[in-house]
Amino acid sequence: MDAEAQKAGEKRVKDCLIDPLVGLGLLRPAGMKVDQFDAMREELARKLAYMSAANLAALAEQITSRPPGKGSDRWPAGPLVLQWGIAIQAPPDDASPLLRAIFAHATGQEAIAAGYAPELLVWAKKNRAFPKSFAVKTIRDGADKAMRRAADLERIERGGEALTAEETVWLERRRAATEKCRKIGALSLECAHED
Repeated sequence: MDAEAQKAGEKRVKDCLIDPLVGLGLLRPAGMKVDQFDAMREELARKLAYMSAANLAALAEQITSRPPGKGSDRWPAGPLVLQWGIAIQAPPDDASPLLRAIFAHATGQEAIAAGYAPELLVWAKKNRAFPKSFAVKTIRDGADKAMRRAADLERIERGGEALTAEETVWLERRRAATEKCRKIGALSLECAHED
C-alpha cells in the first residue's frame, strides 16, 4: 500500500469500525489507560487499513456480538480484533509488515537468491511468524524438488530448446512468485528510507 491508500484505509477503519463501536458505547478494556486505548485504536486503524468497508462492518458486528467485560460493554483487546480481522479478510502480501520484514531481512533475501522464496512466502502466510533457522531449513529442504525443476527448465531454455506449454506456465508462475517476494522486501526497504 502506498501512503495515500494507507491514509484512505485508516479513515475507512475509523468510519466503519472505530466510530460505530464508540457510538455504541463500548468502553476501553478494563485496566487500560486512556492514552493506551487511543494508541490501540490508532494501531488498529493502521493495521486494518487494507480491509474493505463491508469487511470492516462484518468485524464491527462480530465485536458487538460478543463484547467482553462484566457488562458485555468493553472493547476486545487489540490483538484479538486483529485476529478476527485477518480471519475475515487476510491482508494482501504487500500490506503485511511481517512479510515485508521477512523478505527485507537476510532470511528472505537468501530465499530469493537461492530460489525457495515462493515456499517461504507460503509458510509465512500460513504461520504468521518470522521463521527460525529450523523452519528455514525445513522450507528449503521442502523446496528442493521445485528448485531443481526450475534450474533444469532454465538450463533447457538457455540452451535454446523449447519448453512444453505446461513447463512454461509452471516456470513463469514460479518466477512471478519470486518477483512478488522481491517486491515485498523492497517495500519494507522503501519504508525504512522514508523514516
